[in-house]
Amino acid sequence: MISAGTEIRRTADLFKTLLGPDRVIEVLRGYRLSQTHRYQIRLDSLRALRARRIPNEPNPKNEQHPTGQNSPLARQGESPVRTTTKHSSATPHAECETNLIPEMNTLLASSAGALHTPVEYHRRRAMILRRSVLQMPLLALKKDHLDRIPAILKAATASGKVRSATALVRQGKAEHRWVFTKSGVADPVYLLASITKPMTVAGAMILVERGEIKLDAPVQKYIPEFKGDGRAAVTVKHLLTHTSGLPDMLPENEALRKRHAPLADFVAGSCRTPLLFPPGSKCQYQSMGILLAAEIVERITKKRLRDFLREALFTPLGMKSTALGLGTHRIPNTEQCQVPNPQDDWNWNSPYWRDLGAPWGGAHATAGDVMSLLEYFLQPGARVFRSAAFARQLVTNQNQGLNEPWGYGFMVNGAKFSKACSADTFGHWGSTGTVAWADPKTRTRMVLLTTKPASESRASALGPVSDAVAEAASA
Repeated sequence: MISAGTEIRRTADLFKTLLGPDRVIEVLRGYRLSQTHRYQIRLDSLRALRARRIPNEPNPKNEQHPTGQNSPLARQGESPVRTTTKHSSATPHAECETNLIPEMNTLLASSAGALHTPVEYHRRRAMILRRSVLQMPLLALKKDHLDRIPAILKAATASGKVRSATALVRQGKAEHRWVFTKSGVADPVYLLASITKPMTVAGAMILVERGEIKLDAPVQKYIPEFKGDGRAAVTVKHLLTHTSGLPDMLPENEALRKRHAPLADFVAGSCRTPLLFPPGSKCQYQSMGILLAAEIVERITKKRLRDFLREALFTPLGMKSTALGLGTHRIPNTEQCQVPNPQDDWNWNSPYWRDLGAPWGGAHATAGDVMSLLEYFLQPGARVFRSAAFARQLVTNQNQGLNEPWGYGFMVNGAKFSKACSADTFGHWGSTGTVAWADPKTRTRMVLLTTKPASESRASALGPVSDAVAEAASA
């Protein structure tokens, strides 16, 4: 049985993670541990903290609660913790009220007879409180910052600069969603571009965990034609962390696309193209490294990467609208990228590109599906990887001592998303006008998918929205 002291330490650690070390002292004032290991978790500090962070909250003393007359909560004269959060959608002012800890009241009331000692009672209460805190709504998200998001996106879409945009923000179980599109689709499907990369790398890491791929093995072991001119020094890990020396795009990239070349031609070109620097000496963004990682997955599994990802990643995470390539989607039913030359038959909207299934940028998904991917790695379970510790490696810096931090597939540099994000923030940008990230410190997650290329929308929409969310969480 877990001791009372262990429970209080776990709960304190959780508050430290969620609120930060500067706030945790306020919460810890509500804890008292006696020599006999009896302790009482009081909600006074939480109420005080909530009152400062959520204005106009009703006085807790006036709140109604369903506890029985003989329940422990009733005996102590305490009310359940409640908070009000605004959920934005097509009507940003819609409100709903969320009970943070209803199960604390019902569970403690129903099990009061079984909790024979104060130690058992307070241990149970600590466990419920800690679990319920993980479900806290947007306590830390300041409304004035969040209100900037629909304003930014409405202005961009109303002017025609951005044809379509979907923003999704979550903290705990609370959700804010804004959809601006002329298609009338409630949950639009977008071409993700480089947000595809973490998906591809996750597929490779699934095989690493199974022992079918070795991170320190040379790429030549799996792709024998990848040889000569220093390529023997390139390992699988280098491919997954942007340290291989391969270029982002091949010199003949445009020519390959114009003739509708299959991925096999891109692989052949990546096996011939000169390395730009000694493997492992620095980090430099490289889509072709992700391509070769995908090639390794296909050669080992004897399956197309799109099929393997659907079976091993998308389906377990409930990402029903996600596909590498088109999957079951039809191009007219997806949001169309705002490409400079719409007449080209090899651009982002062309049947060729949409169904090529480029491992570095060819996935389609909704904002909700991308959110599912972020949330899995924020709190990994056994649905994809057997070990949560192994899964966390993907969102942990693997480039110690190099010029830029990077996880396995994921960017792990908070400043890449916003100055207000913590250093542990992970996610990715996409050139089609997309960005997604999760901050473990505040447990904030955001996904913004648009149709405007990032080169044109990063300063006017993607960056400002990302900043608004991060600043709302850190304010």
